[in-house]
Amino acid sequence: MQKIVKAQAASHIARLIFINMLMSLSGNLFAALSQDPSLNWQTLSTQHFEIHFHDGEESLARKVGGIAESVHTKLAPELNWMPRERTQIILSDRYDFANGSASPIPRNKIYLLVTPPIGTSVVSDHDNWLELLIIHEYTHILQLDKVRGFPASLRKLLGRNLFLFPNNLQPPWLIEGLATYEETDKARGIGRGQSTLFRGLMRQEVIGGIKPIRQINQPLDSWPLNTVRYLYGVYFYQFIAERYGPEKITELVEQYSNNLLPFAINNNSRRVLGKDMTALWGEFTEYLQEIFSKEINNIRQAGEITGAQITHTGYFTRSPQTLDNGDIYYLEDDLQTEPRLMVIRQGKSKPDILADVRGNSFDLHPTAGIIGAEIDTINNTNFFSDLYHFDLANGNKTRLTYGKRYLQATWSPDGKNIIAVHNRLGQHALHLLDEHGAKIDTLWQGTDNTVISSLDWSPDGASLVMAVWRARTLWNLERFDIKTRQWTFLTHNTDIENSPRFSANGQSIVFSADYDGVFNIYQLTLASGKLKKLTNVIGEATAPALHHTATGEQLVYISLGTTGYDLFRLKKTAPITVHINSDRINTADNNLPRQYTPVQDTNIKPYNALTNIAPTSWFPYFLSDDVRSEIGFTTFGSDPLRRHSYTALLGYDTDRKWLSGQFNYVYDRWNPTLKLSLNRQILAYTDNTGRIERYRNSDIVSAEAIWPFFRYERQWLLHAGMVDESESDKKIFSNVGSIDTLYDRIAGLAVSYNSARAYPRSISPSYGRQLRLIAEDNEVLSSDFSGQVYTLDWRELIDLPGQHVIATRAVLGWGTENPRNFRLGGTLETSAPLAPQAAALALTQNIFGQRRYPLHGYKQGRTDLQGRRMALIEAEWRFPIALIERGFMTPPIGLHQIHGKLIYNWGESWDQGNNVPALRRGAGIEITSEFVLGYWLPMNLRAGYAKGFDFGGEEQVYVEARVPLL
Repeated sequence: MQKIVKAQAASHIARLIFINMLMSLSGNLFAALSQDPSLNWQTLSTQHFEIHFHDGEESLARKVGGIAESVHTKLAPELNWMPRERTQIILSDRYDFANGSASPIPRNKIYLLVTPPIGTSVVSDHDNWLELLIIHEYTHILQLDKVRGFPASLRKLLGRNLFLFPNNLQPPWLIEGLATYEETDKARGIGRGQSTLFRGLMRQEVIGGIKPIRQINQPLDSWPLNTVRYLYGVYFYQFIAERYGPEKITELVEQYSNNLLPFAINNNSRRVLGKDMTALWGEFTEYLQEIFSKEINNIRQAGEITGAQITHTGYFTRSPQTLDNGDIYYLEDDLQTEPRLMVIRQGKSKPDILADVRGNSFDLHPTAGIIGAEIDTINNTNFFSDLYHFDLANGNKTRLTYGKRYLQATWSPDGKNIIAVHNRLGQHALHLLDEHGAKIDTLWQGTDNTVISSLDWSPDGASLVMAVWRARTLWNLERFDIKTRQWTFLTHNTDIENSPRFSANGQSIVFSADYDGVFNIYQLTLASGKLKKLTNVIGEATAPALHHTATGEQLVYISLGTTGYDLFRLKKTAPITVHINSDRINTADNNLPRQYTPVQDTNIKPYNALTNIAPTSWFPYFLSDDVRSEIGFTTFGSDPLRRHSYTALLGYDTDRKWLSGQFNYVYDRWNPTLKLSLNRQILAYTDNTGRIERYRNSDIVSAEAIWPFFRYERQWLLHAGMVDESESDKKIFSNVGSIDTLYDRIAGLAVSYNSARAYPRSISPSYGRQLRLIAEDNEVLSSDFSGQVYTLDWRELIDLPGQHVIATRAVLGWGTENPRNFRLGGTLETSAPLAPQAAALALTQNIFGQRRYPLHGYKQGRTDLQGRRMALIEAEWRFPIALIERGFMTPPIGLHQIHGKLIYNWGESWDQGNNVPALRRGAGIEITSEFVLGYWLPMNLRAGYAKGFDFGGEEQVYVEARVPLL
C-alpha cells in the first residue's frame, strides 16, 4: 500500500493565508510579542478614527484625535476617498525611536510611535512630529484603501482581499513617494521633499549615476538602501507636479484604483500622462540631473573644502571623537556585521575594532572611558534605551542602567558625573547621574514636546550645549546653565543646526548647519558670536570634533558620499571666506505651527478586541485531480493589538461529500502565549498498480504554551505542548480490509535559544547560535507509540569577511521503547527554526512532533534511514555570487541577489544500542537566487546537486521554490 501525497494542496492554501496574514500585520511589525501584558489599553473614538492607547497616553490620544481629524479633512477630498469604517490607530510609547506604519489589511490600521526623532534623522524636518507622521501614514491608508469600478464590486463580494487593493500592487516607491510628497510643505519648511538631507543624498546620486527604474522597483542593499523609495519617490511626484500638473498625481491614483490587472503601472501612466514609465523615467532622470548638477557646479565653483578621507566603508559611519593623544574613536555600521566602536590609534592608518555596539552616539572621556546609549528589549516587548560603559583600552562593556530610557549622555569634565536625556511619552528631560548611572537629580523636565539632541558638557563644567527642537523655534543651538537651570539661545533661525561640540578651551563650539542649503561644519565663537565656515562639501558634513595634534588643530567629521558616510580629517587652516548673514543666525520666532484642538467630548472605553476581530475577507479555491474535486475558502483575522490572531480553511469534496480544513489560533494577551491548531486532511492510498484502495482521515490537534524571555542579544523560549495525531479509515473499496485507527499522541517540553543575527546586507543569518532541546513523552496521553523522545538541535554561525558564512549543525535524536521513528533523507529542510519572536506568534509552526531531517545524497523515505535514534552533522560554507537588484516591469519579477553554499553532511539512524554508529556521508552544492515577485514578495529559488558516498547514496538534482516567510 502506498500513500498518495496529494493532500498537501490544502497546506499550500494555508500558506497563502499566512502570506495574507503577514501582509495584514505588516503595520505592526514593531511588536515582538504584540504588547506589554502589564499595560491597560483604552479606546478613544472620533468620527473617522478609533485610537487605542495605553496607560499615560490619554492626553496624547486626544491630541492625536484632533490632528487625525484635521488631516482627514485635508487629505480625503484631495485623494477623493472616504474609508467606509473608522481607521484604527495604535499609539505606543514603548519604543525609544521614531517610526510609524500603516496597513489596509485586514482593516485600515496605523501604528504610531510617539518618540520624536532626534539628531540628524531624515524625518527631523517637522514642526509637529505627530502631525508629520499622521499625514504620511494616513496618506498610505487613503491611497491603498481606495478602490472603484470592477475591483470595488469584487471587494464587496470577497471583502478586503489582498488582490483587491489595486494601489497596493505597485512598486513601493510609488506608495512611499506619494506619502512623502503629501507630508512635504515647502512654505513651512517641513517634510522630506524639501529637506537639506534629501537634497544632499540626491546630489550624490547624480554624481554616482541615477538608478534605473528596473533597480528602484526592487528592494536595495546598495546605498542608499530602501531610502530610495522615499527619495526617488518624492522627487518623482514633484517632477510630475511641475511638468504635468499636480492634478495628474491625483489622477494617477484615481485611475489605478480601477485597475483589476495587478502591477499594470505602464498602462496607468499611458492613460494619465500619455507615456509609459520607462519614458517617464528618462524625463525624470534629466530633471534630476538638471536641478542637482547646478547645485553641484555651484559648490565646486565656490571651492570644495573636504579634507582627507580616512575611512572607506561607506554606509553608516558616525560620531567621531578624539583624545589629546591623537586617537580617533567612531562608530561603523556596514550592515553586514554588528555595528562597531572603532579606534584609529595615533600614528596608525588602520582602525581597530574596540567593541560591538548598538547605539548611534557616544561620549568620550580620557580617564572615565566611553558612555553610550543602546536599545534593548525590556519585558519582551519594549524597546528601551539604556546607558553602557566601554573601557578605552579593551572595549569591555558594562551596563549602567536597565529600562531607564536614556537616549544620549555626556560626561562631566572630571568624569565623575553624567547628564543624560530621558524620554517618556515623547517628553524629554535632563537627568544628573553619578558615574555608575544612578540618578542624582532632575535638572530639567520638558512639558511641551521639546526635543534634545547631541548634548556636550562644557570644559569648565558650568553648562551644556545641545541642539534643541521647540515648537515655536524648531531646531537651534541652545546653552543650558547647570547651576541656574536656564536656557539661552545660541542660534535662533529657521535653519537646522545639529551635533554641537565645545572646543578644548570652551571658548567656541563646532557644529553642522544647513545655512546655505547644504549641511556644512561651522565654528561659533561664544563671546563674540563670530561664525566661521570650515567645510564646503557636496553631500553633507556633520558630527564635527576638533582634533589636537603636534602639528596643530585639525577637524574630523562625517561626510556623505556616493556609497554612504565616511570619516574625514581636515587641517584647520583659514576658514572659507563665505559671508553668512547674521539674520540667518538670529531671527524672530518662526511662524507658529498649526494649532490642533485636542478632542474632548469623545467616548473612551476599555479596549475590546472582539469588536474588530471578525474576518474582513475570504478567498475561494478549487482543486481537482484524480483524488478529489474540492471547493473551499480561506479567511483570517486579528484585532488591532493582536491579542487574537487566526486563520481558517474549509474545503468540501463535491464528489465524495466530505469536509477537510484547518484552523490556527494564537492568543497573546498574557504570558504565556497560547497556540491552538486543528487540521483535517483526507489521505488517499493506492495498491501497487496505482489504484486507490482506501481514503483515511488524518486529524491533527496541537496546543502549545510559550513563555518568552527576550533580550536584544539573545532570546529564549520555553514551550509546553501536546500533539494529537490520528489516522482512521474513511472509505474502503471492495475486497480491501480495514486498518485500525492509529493514534500518535505526545506531550512535550522544549527550550529554544537564539542569538543568530541576520544583517540587512548579509546573504543569510551570519553570526550566533540557535539551539533547541526538546523532550516528548508518548505515555502521558494514550498513544499507539510508547516511550520518550529527546532531541538536541544545535546550530553555529561564524561570519567571515565579504558576506561569507560558515554554518555548522549537530542534531541528536534519542528515543526509548517504541516512539515514532526519525526519518533522514532528501534535501528539504522541514524543521528550520524561525526567529523566536516569529516562532512565538507563527500560526502554523509547532516545535513538537518533528521527526524528519534532511541528509543530502540520500533519498527521502529509505527504510534503512528510519529509526528511533538519529545523529546528523552538517557543515556549510555560504558565499555571495552576485548582487543584481534588477527586474522586469512586465511581468513584475526582479532578481535581488545570487548566493551559494557547499554542503557536507554525515547522518545515520538506528534502533538499538547507545553508541552512535558510523555515519553515512554526503556532499552537495547549492545555488540560491533571491527573486522578488510583484515588487514586494520574496521568493527563493534554490537549485542543487548532491551525492551520497556510502550505502544507499545516490546523485540528486533538485530545484525548490520557497517563500522565505514560511
